[in-house]
Amino acid sequence: MKSFKFLRILSVMLISALWLPSMAFAGEQTDTKNTLVAKGMPVYNPPVKDAEILRREGGIAESGAGSISRGVNRGVNRGVNRGVNRGVNRGVNRGVNRGVNRGVNRGVNRGVNRGVNRSLTRSLTRGEEIPDQEILSAPSRMVPLVSEHVGLTTYSRPSLLFYISDPWPGNIEFALNEPYAKEPVAETYIKGPFRKGVYHINLADYNITLKPGIAYEWLIAIVLDPDERSADFIASATIRYAAPPENLLQKLGSASKNRLQFIYAENGYWYDAIENLSQQIDADPDNDMLRYQRIALLGQVNLPMAAAYDTGMLSSNRN
Repeated sequence: MKSFKFLRILSVMLISALWLPSMAFAGEQTDTKNTLVAKGMPVYNPPVKDAEILRREGGIAESGAGSISRGVNRGVNRGVNRGVNRGVNRGVNRGVNRGVNRGVNRGVNRGVNRGVNRSLTRSLTRGEEIPDQEILSAPSRMVPLVSEHVGLTTYSRPSLLFYISDPWPGNIEFALNEPYAKEPVAETYIKGPFRKGVYHINLADYNITLKPGIAYEWLIAIVLDPDERSADFIASATIRYAAPPENLLQKLGSASKNRLQFIYAENGYWYDAIENLSQQIDADPDNDMLRYQRIALLGQVNLPMAAAYDTGMLSSNRN
C-alpha cells in the first residue's frame, strides 16, 4: 500500500511538473498580449499556430577564428542546398531522373568542394590579411521584415520590406519563385541602399501579380563573388495572397489609416500590417508612436535587430 501511495504521489508530481509550466507559458503569452493592447500596440495573430519556420536571414560571421568554422559551414550548406534544390526543381520539369541526378551530383560536388575551399580561404584571409574596412564593406545583417512563417497579404501586388544593417554600394539581386515552376516568376536587380534602414520592394513596379492561394518564395541576395554563388549573402521569406472575407473588407473600409495596421495584424495579414505602418513612418519619421508600434510588431516575430534600428531612430535617442 505504501508503494502504491508513493506512486500516486509521484504521478501527481510529474503531471504538475508538466502542466504548470505550460499553464504559466500560456498565461505569460496572454499577459504579453494584454500588455500590448493596454499600451495601444498592434497584436499579430498568426493564421497558423506553430507553423514551419520559413524565414531566412542573411548575416556575416565576425572575424577571427570562429569565422573559419562558420564560413565553412555557410559555404557547404549554401552550396549543397542551392545546388540540390535548383537541380532538382528545375530538373523535375525536364525529367525526374535527370533532374535528381544532376541536382544531387552537381549540388553536392560544387557545394562541398567550392563551398569549403572558398569559405575557408575567405575566412583565413579576412582574419589575417584584408584591412578592416574591406571586411565591413558587406552588411552584417539583412532580413525580410516578415513573420517567421508563411505571411498573408490581401493584395495581389503587395510591397515587400526588408531591413539592412549597413550601406551596400552595389546591386541586390531580387527573385520571386513559384513552387514547381521551371523558372523564377521574376529575377532582377535593385540598387543597394546608401544607408542602413528599412526598404520596400513594390511588386507593381515590376508588373508582378500574385495568384491567390500560392505560397511564393521571395529572396534578396548580395553577390559577393559572381564566380562562386554559394557565397551569396541571402535572405528570403514566403508570401501568400489571400483575398479578405467580406466582414474584414467592411472593417478596413470604415477604419482610418492609422488603425489599419491593427486590423490587418489582428486578422493575420502580416504583410499589409507592416507595410501600412511603414508607409506612415516614411511620411512622418519623427512620430515615435508609429515607431513604437513597429518595434512591437517586430518583437512579436523575433526580429530584434530590426526593432533595435527603430529604437535608435526614436526622437529621444537621436537628440
